[in-house]
Amino acid sequence: MENGTKQKTAYPLIAVLSVLLGYLIYRFAEVELTDVLSDYSGHLYVYLPKFSLATLKEGWETVPYFLWHGTVLLLNRVLMIPLEQAAIFTSALYAIAAYLVVTFLLNRYEQRMNGERHGERNALLAFGLMVVQGIYLNWVGVYGNFLGIYSPNPYHNPPQMCVTVFSLICLALVTDIIEKMGNADYAGCFFPVEKGLKKYYLLLTCVLFLSVLAKPTFAEMFIPAVGLYMLIKRPGKSVANIWHLFLCAVPALLYIALQYIDYFLLGGRFNSSGEVILTKAGEVWSLYSDNLLLSVLLGMAFPITILLMDVRYFVTQPMGILGVLCYTVGLLEACFLGESGERFFHGNFIWPMMSGMLMLWVVSLLRLLALEKQAETKGQKACIFFAWFLFGLHVLMGILMLYHM
Repeated sequence: MENGTKQKTAYPLIAVLSVLLGYLIYRFAEVELTDVLSDYSGHLYVYLPKFSLATLKEGWETVPYFLWHGTVLLLNRVLMIPLEQAAIFTSALYAIAAYLVVTFLLNRYEQRMNGERHGERNALLAFGLMVVQGIYLNWVGVYGNFLGIYSPNPYHNPPQMCVTVFSLICLALVTDIIEKMGNADYAGCFFPVEKGLKKYYLLLTCVLFLSVLAKPTFAEMFIPAVGLYMLIKRPGKSVANIWHLFLCAVPALLYIALQYIDYFLLGGRFNSSGEVILTKAGEVWSLYSDNLLLSVLLGMAFPITILLMDVRYFVTQPMGILGVLCYTVGLLEACFLGESGERFFHGNFIWPMMSGMLMLWVVSLLRLLALEKQAETKGQKACIFFAWFLFGLHVLMGILMLYHM
């Protein structure tokens, strides 16, 4: 009864924080739209007009990941919301949806690990996670308060933020599926998988495909990361399990292949030429940072701290391993992949790393909830305090960026 009461009393706070997050995104997007060179302006004023009946094929060839654009058009043409406001509302709605998913994950995880859940606190933590940015120090060798450090919340790019909600659901689904594969008695942490996995395979297939329609960068990181996990750990010691998860990824992989053909073989966006290339380590990223190691530390200070506090968890437990693999795969793609020609300077393979950052951030925050419950000695409690301090510092950086842009 007590836990139920706590959860009920959290609803007003969740609602208020949803509105606050929406306002911050609204204000941020308004400012972005005043810059003709911003991603917002490009997607709204250059790409979106191509999605008409007369130029629909050209629109798809220009931006084959169109979920954000489609939602904007829906709000604009069905609800008659002016185009600029429709774009801003779309970004705010996707951010709020992601916030609600994070709140759900925190509550379910804490309930399973600690036997209780603190709805109000989890609502605040979820809000914090949705705004965190790298720790920006203007006297160090990075570029601006975003480029060079990068972030799990790149709010300046609407399609990348659109994919966030789907990436969070995929992480939760795959975690429960993998756990169930290795333990037939596993009842589920985020989803009730005790009766079988068939409908969750179908749900994963659909959500992963939607993520590709939003932007393929998450799947470009997540599918290889899950594949590596399955090959290394082989949960259930069954090859069939590997095939089951692979089949879930087939629709997404086929659509990514179609996008690749459009972009790199048919010219794609504005008939530009180029291809995926291997680069020297960090060659593209180094365009925006003089010190890549420092950039990693500033962007990932909180997750790195949690990893060092509980290395065993991140090398033995499925969700811990998956979080590390997601970030590692994304980091490798950012460091060694690029595009030839004019796209070399776009840094498009840094996007998968940012999705990987989010996955490790989520896993680290969930793990901290369990570590806090287990802390007994003064040293352990001091480490927990330091971790929360870092989390708060990242949150502060995010609020300052969103509010002062």
